[in-house]
Amino acid sequence: MIELLTVIAIVGVLAAILIPVLSGVKTRASSAQCSSQIRQIGAAFQMYLQDNNNLLPTSHLGTPFSGQGPYYNRDPRRIQTLFGSYLDVPASDTWSTSEDKMTYDATLAWSGWSANRRGPGPSLIGNWPVKLTNSEDYASQPPWGKSYLLLQDPSKAPMYTEADAVLVPTAGWSKFLPEKPVHGNYRNTLFFDGHVEQIDVSVDLRAVN
Repeated sequence: MIELLTVIAIVGVLAAILIPVLSGVKTRASSAQCSSQIRQIGAAFQMYLQDNNNLLPTSHLGTPFSGQGPYYNRDPRRIQTLFGSYLDVPASDTWSTSEDKMTYDATLAWSGWSANRRGPGPSLIGNWPVKLTNSEDYASQPPWGKSYLLLQDPSKAPMYTEADAVLVPTAGWSKFLPEKPVHGNYRNTLFFDGHVEQIDVSVDLRAVN
């Protein structure tokens, strides 16, 4: 009986040690997957620039949506329509805004977001203020449709970051987003030069560049 209790105690101690470790490994793996996929978006964006004389993408319907996600349609304000060909994303044949009728792009979906989202909403948020070469003041959003060279420092200008309700609490689709940052104390953030950083959730992206 004493031996059995000893074994049970040892198992309990090992479980207390291993469960947090395994949880941390799972979290890091999810973050690495997310970072890798967001980096692919950055690489596709850079290829788009090279083929379009460094002009930032835009469309006849306006600038890219602030919220971007894996479900898309033919709307030219979506990443997949703007430069999805560089991500090997097929063109959508629908204008529907219902997820079950939209085209799906796994590049913009990762396990942390998929497991925590509460409905149809974006996985990335963009259109952050940036500093331009011709002004010391922040522009309210990137100069879409104009030269990439207008960005004062692309490596410090955030392009897209992971979506959650804490980041955009007043957005109409905020209720569908993960309730809190999916990686805990940071968000994987893509910058206009194509690199990805883990930005602490306390950092205001409206004033990082």
